[in-house]
Amino acid sequence: MSHDHWDETYTRLGRRWGVGPSEVAVLAEERLATLGRRGPLLRVLDLGCGYGRDAFHLRDRLGGSVVGVDSSAEAIDLAERRREELARDDETFAHGLRFVHARLEELDAGWFDAVVSNGLYHLLEPAEREALTACVRRHLAPRGLLFLGTLSVHDPEHFGKGVVVAGEIDSFVGTVYLHFAGEHELRDAFAFLEVRELYEHEYIEPQTDGSVHHHVSWILVGARPAVGRAF
Repeated sequence: MSHDHWDETYTRLGRRWGVGPSEVAVLAEERLATLGRRGPLLRVLDLGCGYGRDAFHLRDRLGGSVVGVDSSAEAIDLAERRREELARDDETFAHGLRFVHARLEELDAGWFDAVVSNGLYHLLEPAEREALTACVRRHLAPRGLLFLGTLSVHDPEHFGKGVVVAGEIDSFVGTVYLHFAGEHELRDAFAFLEVRELYEHEYIEPQTDGSVHHHVSWILVGARPAVGRAF
């Protein structure tokens, strides 16, 4: 993934997708709340947090502590600036948020009750996708839940556009590298989890420049088995 590209994008466009949460974050909030997983002891990790829109939402709706991680220094700077602004009115709320500039393979932040990752998997090349799955395995606690959203091979906005990547029939390079996943790939990649939900979701994604993108993404909800449990 080109970190320079995303630093430049965040510098130029700022909070490109607005400040509201992604649909993956809304789903995570609903599922965790239904299971009673909320409150001061909840720990959530947001991988590929960008400028923090999902991290802020989950902290607000579920309480607990949220750690957002991104490889773009500019994105983390935007997130920190907003956290500092909110701290002026609610220091307790801001205290439950932390943003970290790090690569996936470098991260060692302990165990979390939930890991959320929206729009990151499809930006990663094969070795980086393996680093993401290893990062989830390293950080998701027993009985913890993964909520992941990534572009499908049926995405009408970007699939098939750009130059196909050699040896990767479902990856293309246009403005950036994009990989489009199928069901079997995701089941294999996250085989260490019990897949509870895996479905394609069609939606319209507004941009702050007034344009809209028409997407089809996979939504995956997976559970880490309890220690010692086989499945």
